[in-house]
Parts: sequence; structure tokens; C-alpha cells
Amino acid sequence: MNNLSELVLENKKLIIRVDMNVPIVDGIIKDQTRILASIPTIQHSLDRGAKILLVSHLGRPSEGEPDSIFSLKPIAECLIKILGEEVDLVSELNDTSIFNSSSRVQVLENIRFFEGEKANSNILGKLLADCCDIYVFDAFGTSHREQASTYSAITHSNQACMGLSIILDEPTTGLHFADIQQLLVVLHRFHEELIKNINTNNF
Repeated sequence: MNNLSELVLENKKLIIRVDMNVPIVDGIIKDQTRILASIPTIQHSLDRGAKILLVSHLGRPSEGEPDSIFSLKPIAECLIKILGEEVDLVSELNDTSIFNSSSRVQVLENIRFFEGEKANSNILGKLLADCCDIYVFDAFGTSHREQASTYSAITHSNQACMGLSIILDEPTTGLHFADIQQLLVVLHRFHEELIKNINTNNF
């Protein structure tokens, strides 16, 4: 299974499924740990000429009912400061500005605003996959969930890979046994999809 560091990214459109489910109070992010964990993957991709759409969930909003309390706007604003460049927030997957903006990094609004995310909808998964050249899974904390952005999108993608934060490096990440078990779940899932799609060049 490829990981991101093995791929040519020049002029590629990447969706990166990240886990930026961070605590936010009155629009203020109280802990940036999960955001910072995704920066190596984001920066690696930018340095190699890719354009990026970040996908994440935040909290537990009702599907199909966008709620400003669960908006990723504070996360987009935080990324502007961390990356030192413009970051757009987009609300819909049919937004024509996706990968057509002057911004190299865009953030899709809370994926749990979209109907079918929790049900692992093939429709939503295909919409995500069709947006990009490469679907990057970099959301270790969600690897146990079979949802549209963590499973269906991978199965429908032309090419999928693991992000840098997924690669096991126990001495530096301090993973415990339960974490390793969780990682094995996502690795097993990628292996299953590799076998299914090996003859269709999906991976």
C-alpha cells in the first residue's frame, strides 16, 4: 500500500481526510493538537505542488442541518496562522471554487453536515472521490469508523493512500496497544480494498 511520501503530487488535486475534531468554545480553539498532527501531511503536499481540500468532522451535528456551533470556520482561521497562507472554507461539494481558487488549501465544511456521512453513503463517498486525483486518509482517530469519508470515498477513489500521520512510528508517537489495534483495523481495511481493486488500478 502506497503512502503519501511515495507519490508524485505535482499539480495533483488532493482530498485529505483529517481529524480536526478539536474543542472549540465561543469560536476559540482550546487544543490544537489534532490540527498540528495533520500539518506534516499538508505541508508535504504543498511543498510538492499539490492543491488540497481538507475534510473533517467536528462534534455531533444533525446531518443535513448545518449549525454554526459545529462550523469548521475557526479551524480554517487557525490554519491560516499556522500555514501562513490563505485558506478557504467551502460549504458544498458542488462549489465550483473547489480546486479552482487562488488558495492552495481549502477546508470543506463539517462533513457531518452532509447527509449520508454516518451511513457510509456510496453517493457521498463517490462525490468526495470524484473531486480529487488522490484521496489521502490521514485521520487516525476515525480509522475505526466505516463512514462515507473514511471508507466509501476510499473505495470509489481513483487512487488512495495513507497520510504521514498514519504511518506507524511507535518510538516517536508513543502508541499504546489499543492504538496499534486501531491502526491495524485501518490497515486491514486498506488491504481489503487493494485486493478488490488491484485489477482496476484503483490503488
